[in-house]
Amino acid sequence: MHDATHAHAPDRLQESRHSRPWRLAPLARPGWEGLPHRQAGRRRSGAIDSILEAQVEVGDFDAAQSLLEAMGFIALRYQENYREEWQLGDVVFDFDTWLGLPTFLEIEGPDEPAVQHAADSLGFDFAAATFGSVDQVYLSMLGRDILAEPRLVFD
Repeated sequence: MHDATHAHAPDRLQESRHSRPWRLAPLARPGWEGLPHRQAGRRRSGAIDSILEAQVEVGDFDAAQSLLEAMGFIALRYQENYREEWQLGDVVFDFDTWLGLPTFLEIEGPDEPAVQHAADSLGFDFAAATFGSVDQVYLSMLGRDILAEPRLVFD
């Protein structure tokens, strides 16, 4: 998936896929629909396709945590955020809210032209988009290294 992050939320989306709380963390929580895996690709840093993602459904947080620990994984941090997901055609629009940051829009599509077209159709300047992970957003906006924090949660 290719993605671009924009700071303003559009009001022209038509098709709602679903809305749910979302937590991006090494492990999932009950009621959560997936265990995301993110890794930087072998592309230039900050590029639209520099982050690769895979997701699997997790029905039991404790069982998933036990499985990962049995395989030798160690939970490094726990991070919460809220995500509302919308889809129009083959493009997904994620509204992400993270502690201390303004809500932002992530646009994901099958390729860069699809993402650019989606951003353009909503009136965004694609050249002003930012690319990368949320830890980079925290560093650039707040000077905060969330990768050094064991917990980032809403109270």
